[in-house]
Amino acid sequence: GRALAQKHANRWGVLNAAERYGDADLDFIYGLDYGRRHAGHAEYTPALRMNLFSVTAHRGCAGGCSFCSIAQSEGRRVASRSPESILREIRALAGHPEWRGVVSDIGGPSAEMYGSGCAAESCERSSCLLPQACGRFRAGEPYRDLLRQARALPGVRKVMLGSGVRHDLMLRDPGLLEDILREHCGRFLRVAPEHTEDEVLDLMGKPRFAVFEEFVK
Repeated sequence: GRALAQKHANRWGVLNAAERYGDADLDFIYGLDYGRRHAGHAEYTPALRMNLFSVTAHRGCAGGCSFCSIAQSEGRRVASRSPESILREIRALAGHPEWRGVVSDIGGPSAEMYGSGCAAESCERSSCLLPQACGRFRAGEPYRDLLRQARALPGVRKVMLGSGVRHDLMLRDPGLLEDILREHCGRFLRVAPEHTEDEVLDLMGKPRFAVFEEFVK
């Protein structure tokens, strides 16, 4: 929960700790009337074009990887929007002139962490997943239900998965993995083994490489 400061030449870079916000805050923020257009410009930049029909489901990550800034910038606890808020945003996409019925992503830093928030305020673990997964951490089922509801909406032809998933969590929920592969995946599923050497993975705060090999099998 503390800020980080690093000197570079005659300047300092400061990264303030993430603000504490909850599920209701995200519902409010993402419920505002965004136009998904550039003000005063007819063309879309490549970045906006890529994310034009992408929907943010949650913020924050419980992984606690030592090399990643997400926990600092978004928080270590996952805050998730309500299903009603997300489905309302998807229904509103029909009013966009570019809409063709394809949602390019419903996700966040790690897609299947949607709905996995924990109420243990006093916990001092840097990761909910390593060295062993915390018994209070639940991921998978809320996200699977959300995807099912989204792809059943009128006018939605396809819901794609653009966010990455953690292969160690997918091993714990093969049903979600099957749903993603059958319904929401193109030619590739984005996972990040990060490295092949266990001593490096230990320093990074990532699962050992045998876990990735098991996932591939």
